[in-house]
Amino acid sequence: MNQTPSTIKERLSDSLDENLNRFHCVFQDDTTIKFRLMVCGAGHRQMAVIFADGMINNVLINEHIIEPLLCWHEALPENQCASFVRRRILFSNEISEASQTDGLITEILSGNTVLLIDGEASALVLSTRGYMTRSISEPPAEKVLQGPREGFTEALLFNLSMLRRKLCSPNLRFRFRRVGKQSNTMVALAYMDGIADPGVVEEVSQRLSRIDIDGILDANYIEELIKDAPWSPFKTIGSTERPDIVAAKLLEGRVAILVDGTPVVLTAPFFLLEYFQSNDDYYSNFYMGTFGRWLRILGFFSTISLPAIFLGLFTLHQELLPTRFLLNLTAARENLPFPTFLEMLILILGFELIREGGAKAPANFGQTLGIVGGLVLGQAAVEARLVSIPVVIIIAFTGITGLMIPQLKSPVILFRLLFLVLASIWGIPGYLCGIFFLLLYLSSLQSFSIPYTSALSSDRQALLQDTLFRSPWFFMRRRPDYIAPVNRRRQSGPQQKSRLLCLLPLLLFLCSASGCSAAKEINDVQIVSGLCVYSSPQENSRFIVYAQVPETREGAEGSQNIRGAGPTFAAAVEDCRSNAEKDIYWNHAKSIALEEGLPLSQLQEIVLYVMEHREMRIASDLLLFRPASEGEPQFQHLKLQEMLLSDEAEQLIPSKKVYQLFHELCAGDVQIKLPLLTEQPDGSLLATGVVLLPAGDVPLLQEALR
Repeated sequence: MNQTPSTIKERLSDSLDENLNRFHCVFQDDTTIKFRLMVCGAGHRQMAVIFADGMINNVLINEHIIEPLLCWHEALPENQCASFVRRRILFSNEISEASQTDGLITEILSGNTVLLIDGEASALVLSTRGYMTRSISEPPAEKVLQGPREGFTEALLFNLSMLRRKLCSPNLRFRFRRVGKQSNTMVALAYMDGIADPGVVEEVSQRLSRIDIDGILDANYIEELIKDAPWSPFKTIGSTERPDIVAAKLLEGRVAILVDGTPVVLTAPFFLLEYFQSNDDYYSNFYMGTFGRWLRILGFFSTISLPAIFLGLFTLHQELLPTRFLLNLTAARENLPFPTFLEMLILILGFELIREGGAKAPANFGQTLGIVGGLVLGQAAVEARLVSIPVVIIIAFTGITGLMIPQLKSPVILFRLLFLVLASIWGIPGYLCGIFFLLLYLSSLQSFSIPYTSALSSDRQALLQDTLFRSPWFFMRRRPDYIAPVNRRRQSGPQQKSRLLCLLPLLLFLCSASGCSAAKEINDVQIVSGLCVYSSPQENSRFIVYAQVPETREGAEGSQNIRGAGPTFAAAVEDCRSNAEKDIYWNHAKSIALEEGLPLSQLQEIVLYVMEHREMRIASDLLLFRPASEGEPQFQHLKLQEMLLSDEAEQLIPSKKVYQLFHELCAGDVQIKLPLLTEQPDGSLLATGVVLLPAGDVPLLQEALR
């Protein structure tokens, strides 16, 4: 182009040749700009059509512009010819007049057609855009399980039409302007008149007008140029590719910025809690929406905190870890070449490299790359003793939780590394200082003069509507006052009050606290597989109980017997508890072996104790055994269980449960039978038949039954 900016901004003259020379000089080396000369009317009035090839609809130009002009054979008026052609000849649905050269150049480059008429100092601009655009599809990064499946495209007019379909209201207003000295990108500012704060609308409009840059190729250009905190990793302007999200935000009182050439739409103002809101929250049950929102909040704090907490506890605060857990971690770090801090730093950077490579790789190859990088390389690093398994688990978990909120990628990476460095220097106090700094920093941010954490500082009712909780729609009757102070009413009708949503967190906390107080880890108890009871003539130890505990350690076989003695069966059981290394878990005692000849008084005491204590198994198999010799029994209950489940045993040994014996004794049935097993010298058991228990009075059981 040889034209100076002052020449381009001049007005058209009434000479067609002069105007054509001006446009030829502007587009002298551009072969895509076409000039079509013609004569029209009885007076042979000269005209010229200028358009950009590839950006126009040829049918519109040929049939709606050129053909009507060539077929007009009547005389044209000498004065105001352009107005006459516009009203009487042309078929285009959108025609405007312009006289500035720079404006006409922009229209040509945008896909419109310019009609120049000899003797007229103004030109007609006709809408003939017809360039190819991408079809409407669901945004890959914002897919939903149910709900609308459409997303914005790169064509601004199509995006505006999708918004119009969502909000069929005359209150939906648009302000258009061109931004970029060279690109002349069309930008539209959308808002709901009567709902949006006029101060925010004017502030956004002023910031757009102050942009002075050569070109705008994407919405992120504008976001970085007008955001409140340019150096902050947190966004103060939202972005989305979904029309339903933009429509919902406009209805809340926000404004939207649509840029031609990109499917990304900006929304302002933007607040912290919007990171954790998802469109799935509003297209599913509000209970699941609230649960998903809390999961995302938990995932954010987990992904930035877990590496720092693990490093601080393992390197500087080992006294806070349980002994067994610390010993396992120590064993896992034997003969490793790197310190824990460097090991975690390498794994974090490696995970980010794999994720970045998978994102940039082709779609079919990216998933394969992630699997190979995550599984094969991780397993190879562990087997080569380069990294420890606990650190791999921590980094993998934090990496996965970091993927829950893609928009928080930049803050997550930054604060994860910052907290890790602080924890490596000062341990847990350093991590807590980092959390305090993060909260202080977030509270200092603003989005268009509105505090970044306004959603958390509102009144209680607003806090329970659509912030930490996704309330049902009948509960959300007002818009947030910090967004739409002019018109807060969203819907009318009687307010349906519900205390369930307010009490739900308290109920969950109480249930979890009560459950955790009584919970025991399975490796903190000893599981009893069977009991062996026999009597002793000594008064202080009438009952002798052996509780069989199978070995659960890796590589160990068999079982151990825990002995207890006492004047009563309850005392013997308590003595057995005190002699155990851990708490005893009785519910898996599937068999209770009683010494042959056990007095009926002692038998009823045993049965009564089992029936009254819920930690005992009342469905245990009762049997009698005959020891091979005097002294402690040698047989194993594990072998006994195998024998009781065999087909041969079903024919020789009639099944007898504790609760069955209880009711039979209380009924006074004299035909009570129990299986008898005889212990062999090698410790094996032999089913030798059944024993008929003697009849007698059982006052303890009868009293319990009453």
